[in-house]
Amino acid sequence: MASRPVHLGSSPPPVAEAVPARHPLAAFRDTRLRHRVHGAALMLVGGAGVSTGLLMVGGDLATMVGAGMGVYGFYLCRR
Repeated sequence: MASRPVHLGSSPPPVAEAVPARHPLAAFRDTRLRHRVHGAALMLVGGAGVSTGLLMVGGDLATMVGAGMGVYGFYLCRR
């Protein structure tokens, strides 16, 4: 019967990592990309809201909400 080695007062030997090391700023880049995607979608929906509001009679609220969504989407893209 094989016995396991006992490590008294020392840490066990290191285990090889199965996952390769990532770049230190990789998480930051992923976060920026995620904000860009959401921002682009908001700008697209905001543009559709503005154009719909301009085509509707009395669509002032739709125009303002669409413009607000577009500006917020632009902010998320440029952040």
